Amino acid sequence: MSRIILTISLLIFAISVNSQEIDFKQVDSTTYALYLNKDWKPLIKISKKAIQNNIDYYFLRMRLAIAYYEQKKYVLAIPQFKKAKEFYKNDLLDEYLYYSYLYGGNNKQAQIFSKKVSPELKKKIIKPKYNKSILFDYQYNNNENYDYNYLPGDLIEQNAVRSFRYLSLGILSNYKKNSTSLLSYSNYKIFNDIISNNPLSGEDIRTQEISENQFYYSNTWHIKEQTDFGIAINLMLGTNKEEALPNTISSNGRQANYIYANFYNFVPNVNYSIGFNRIKFVSSASFGLIESNSHFQPELGLVYYPLSNKSVYIKTTYSYYFDNKDKSEFLSVFSTEAGFTINKKYSLDFKYAFGDFKNYVESDAYIVYNFSNNVLNDKAEITFSTNFQSRINFYLRYQYLNMTNVYELYTQNQEINYNNQTFLGGLTWSFTKK
Repeated sequence: MSRIILTISLLIFAISVNSQEIDFKQVDSTTYALYLNKDWKPLIKISKKAIQNNIDYYFLRMRLAIAYYEQKKYVLAIPQFKKAKEFYKNDLLDEYLYYSYLYGGNNKQAQIFSKKVSPELKKKIIKPKYNKSILFDYQYNNNENYDYNYLPGDLIEQNAVRSFRYLSLGILSNYKKNSTSLLSYSNYKIFNDIISNNPLSGEDIRTQEISENQFYYSNTWHIKEQTDFGIAINLMLGTNKEEALPNTISSNGRQANYIYANFYNFVPNVNYSIGFNRIKFVSSASFGLIESNSHFQPELGLVYYPLSNKSVYIKTTYSYYFDNKDKSEFLSVFSTEAGFTINKKYSLDFKYAFGDFKNYVESDAYIVYNFSNNVLNDKAEITFSTNFQSRINFYLRYQYLNMTNVYELYTQNQEINYNNQTFLGGLTWSFTKK
């Protein structure tokens, strides 16, 4: 019987809408019936039409907000709860609004809002926990078959990367003062062969080891709802250890087995993001010194949440930059990524980027492509992550890289394009059980 009454109410309302003669009583009775029957889609449609016709009151906004909330469209529910609050403030509304922030992935805003609710509600709600975590990442990469197969009579100079190793350890902290910080140490090691061949002197292959220590710090402040501002800095200190040529004499007058050279890079970063319902605009600027050249790189991007929560996202960014040695030519990188989360436990992310990666800065200066032996043209990544026992998050990333090795043949630069496939894994251990 209730279904029949509801159908009749919808029919009457539809006729009224078409004749532009809807009134408060029709809107209230129809939306209330839809609310009781949990028919969220027609409830949303009718409520929005009523508001367009200047029918607006507390219960209408609450029904519209709860309809979005029950569909897990938390981003769209929040402004409706706020509008309802302009008519009437109460704990039920605040509780819905709080969990819209929390389940929508806006933990910082949920923390801020939890301080403004009534003492009774503070005891009832599940508060997000202030957390500290340890991060660990490791990658090993072995390269083969991309050096030039030269003939005995060729005049050639080439650096061939044989293997690559990456190790990182960090601490991620969420503070009560609406900020998140990351402090990390990373070490990169690259093992090269320096290949020379001369028709007169013959072949010479020497080893080279490049080791770089990176010290990274970032802090992000939650300024207001959907608005964040952050700073970061990456200090890179490295050593180039190269096997010496025969008869090389060191400063103490003895035969030198290796030649050492130190280098450093320094990249600060500022970033800012602001959101509007399903859309978030992101921006950042990195500047500093990379390979003895001044560097400036602005970046703009857009994030879209199609389901009005953070379980699914699509992100696109564009960067352009120059070093002072390349002032006449701007370099650029275009990146797009997408990801989704299942049951708040499993997530899968896809990313593809292409452009000029020479000295490119990524992820708010956390990653810097400052090694010049090979040129990265484009890359594709797939990342899978999952939670264990609410404390451990494990991830595994597969990378497919298209690269170019530059060598010198008869004093002329030549190129070899090759593909590289590698896996990167890591985990995050939380001190606080979620």
